[in-house]
Amino acid sequence: MVRDFNENRAKAIQPGMINVLDESMSAYQPRKDKLGGLPNISFIQRKPKPLGTEFKTSCDGHTGVMLHLEIQEGKDPMRLKPHSQELGVTSACSLRVAQGGTQGHAGHTVLGDSWFASVKASTAVAMKKNGLDFIGVVKQGHARYPKTFIESTLQTMPAGSRLHLESVVDGIPLIATGYKYNRKKVLCFVSTKGAAPLTDGEPYTQRWADDYGNICTRLIRRPAVCSEYFGLSPRVDNHNQARQHELALEELWDTKSCWFRLHTTLHGMHVTDAWKLCRYHLSANHPLKDISIQGFADRLAWAMLQNDLVSANQRLRARAPTVSRNPVPMSQPLPLDNSQHQIKKLPFVAATGKKKKIRQGRCRLCLLRHQVESWTSYECSLCQIPLCIPNRRHDRVCFNDHFHCTEFEVRAMRSANVATKKTRRA
Repeated sequence: MVRDFNENRAKAIQPGMINVLDESMSAYQPRKDKLGGLPNISFIQRKPKPLGTEFKTSCDGHTGVMLHLEIQEGKDPMRLKPHSQELGVTSACSLRVAQGGTQGHAGHTVLGDSWFASVKASTAVAMKKNGLDFIGVVKQGHARYPKTFIESTLQTMPAGSRLHLESVVDGIPLIATGYKYNRKKVLCFVSTKGAAPLTDGEPYTQRWADDYGNICTRLIRRPAVCSEYFGLSPRVDNHNQARQHELALEELWDTKSCWFRLHTTLHGMHVTDAWKLCRYHLSANHPLKDISIQGFADRLAWAMLQNDLVSANQRLRARAPTVSRNPVPMSQPLPLDNSQHQIKKLPFVAATGKKKKIRQGRCRLCLLRHQVESWTSYECSLCQIPLCIPNRRHDRVCFNDHFHCTEFEVRAMRSANVATKKTRRA
């Protein structure tokens, strides 16, 4: 499955110039034995779902799409993988995942966390020898790295101070960067020379609460190597968050089969990637630009069940009835070509006083697509769904847009809560 996943991504997706390396988990808790049928099982305490199958992943830095996966098979099997004998297990794994994500092309920049960025493991050196630049943060694995010198040098300096050191390791020039972003904390980075300029990048926004509880902010200078890393490094974490906690197929599809759980994880990755690509390529004013992953999954499931691409294209090509975006007196009929769909005022509500009350309903299309509560006094005579029309306050044409809705969307709008309504004096 994983091999087919990687081959499909290599054929279907052209990677960007920046790739992010990180870990992903396929959460699985054995019930009867230690491994639950898996050849190997991993436990990573810092993860929200710590037990299961661990993947080392490569993610596109711009779209957030997964490009390459490698299952962690245990200590002994990983030593038999390519490049492990000459580079070591950590560096070899990093190089394989990076080359899989970049599809073997040179000139890309790879970002990695502290697991990938050990100087002792020579990850940056191996990347550069294979035509890739590397930027990583150094934490615990600081052997052969001047972390103590950088921290002691920047200890008395103000926030925003930085220090760049250059060295040559196995013939490859590396840059060690120390950056102090507040009064106490110093961050350390290792990068290949030329991976990022040593000039200022996007500043860091510092936030704190004053004596009255108000949030204060100020901008602190930050080198480009740090801003580029922090700007794109959360891509895999965001992907994991959307897949595990928002889509949550692993929680909905309960199983005792370890192989079905792996299939569920890969299926969730496919859905999450399709959702990210959809949002990435849509224009800023498209109604589905900010669609949630649950809403996208509902549309995707309905489209897969229907599997009617030909008729869908015909519906898109068909001209729907149009309504002018300029306000039109409601006493006059609107020029509609389709006589079955007509704008109709919601019925009056009985009142005890002399004046009647006009019933108002929430526009179902605004609720479905934008999660916005918009009240309207008009509905479609055929669909019996409250919909917005242009008026003095806005120019929304939800009545027009509902002609292009799928059957699933129409059913969703009809099943919305109709008990909630609002009345006003006529």
